[in-house]
This record gives sequence, structure tokens and C-alpha cells, in this order.
Amino acid sequence: MLMMYGIDPEMAQKEVEKAKSLKCKPSTAEERAQKAKELGANNAKIWNKWLLSYVDVLSQCEEIKQYDSAEGYVAARRESMNGRVNPSYILRNYLLEAAIAKAER
Repeated sequence: MLMMYGIDPEMAQKEVEKAKSLKCKPSTAEERAQKAKELGANNAKIWNKWLLSYVDVLSQCEEIKQYDSAEGYVAARRESMNGRVNPSYILRNYLLEAAIAKAER
């Protein structure tokens, strides 16, 4: 029995024939539409479950509880982020290298 690259040719041929025999018949448009509908319903159920668990996590967050509404929280967060986190200017590496070269000259 000849084995090439660790694959038994006879075994490979049997697997190919087995796969050909299991080949499914072509599905109709109605079957595809039904499968898409079932998949959509399943996805919606999974997303709804995740969203409810996410809302539970957010409702337990003390940082959010101190605001009257979600809009108030978002506005306060935006103001905080713009005031202390986001830089006014972003130093680019090539500009820094040019400034260092000028300073050295």
C-alpha cells in the first residue's frame, strides 16, 4: 500500500465515494426561504437573550444610576471624554523626526 504525504490513497478514495453518496439533492426556493426564516428567528431569539442580559448588567452599574436618563449619561460622558482624554493635537512620527533633525542641526 503506497502512502503519499501520510495519506492512504485507498482510504482517501473511499472517503470521496462516501461523500459523493451523501450528496444532498438540490434544495428548492421554498426550502431555502424556510431555512432562512428559521435562521432569522433563531438569530433574533439569541440577540434578544443577549440584549436582556446586557440591560441587566447596565442596570447594576452604579456609574449610570446617578443620571436621570440615558441621554444625561451620554452627555456627561461625552463632556468628560472631550475635556480630559482626547488630545487637541496628535503628534505624527514623521513630524517628530523632522523636528529632531532640525534641532540637531
